[in-house]
Amino acid sequence: MAAVVSKGDFVEMSFTASIAGGEVFEKTGKPLLIVVGAGQVIAGLDELLVGTSEGVQKSATIPKEKAFGERKPEMVKLIPFNEFQKHGVSPVAGMPVDIDGVPARVQSVSGGRVRIDFNPELAGYDLHYDYKVEKVISSPEAKVDALKTHVLEKNGSAELSGKVKVSFDKQTGVVTLTVPDSVAKNTDYLVAKTHFVAQALGHVPEVKNVLVNEEYSKANLKEEESS
Repeated sequence: MAAVVSKGDFVEMSFTASIAGGEVFEKTGKPLLIVVGAGQVIAGLDELLVGTSEGVQKSATIPKEKAFGERKPEMVKLIPFNEFQKHGVSPVAGMPVDIDGVPARVQSVSGGRVRIDFNPELAGYDLHYDYKVEKVISSPEAKVDALKTHVLEKNGSAELSGKVKVSFDKQTGVVTLTVPDSVAKNTDYLVAKTHFVAQALGHVPEVKNVLVNEEYSKANLKEEESS
């Protein structure tokens, strides 16, 4: 009997997403790891996942209210052109920009003013999803293993694959990462490690602590300093 998705489960899912009746805007290659109910996908899709059977292809149109919402006219602002010039930016229609840490898009440039749209790009659209839950992951051990595969090995540095060891002690609730000296402790590694720890503590209730054992050697440290 096929597993059925519950809130809090991890799922590996694939999908093709399009504007209802229009163009495709996202398509998975390899299945993505999603924590059901954690807001990692739009609300309408998050809700639909609960009760879905593993391995069943499904289709659904999600109303804009449960996707990116209505477009809000008040989120379109006019900014003087010279504000962009001060930062060496020449805005053109369609350009994505970052205004004080908020992503936006240039609508138009005219008369020394730039019209900036802070609405999400897909706001105002109903969205259509063809999706399939490839695998339901419910046990804490399987969830930790899935995080190792998807966060450390797929999204982290390529050299992490097969090198970092992860174990989980159910009695103590401790996850242990063992990282050998051969793994460079670079930015890719640090980002992947931080993401792994946050996901394990935030989405696997049985995990109480994460212990990271990192090995360093003088030889490799000297090589990194000289490179």
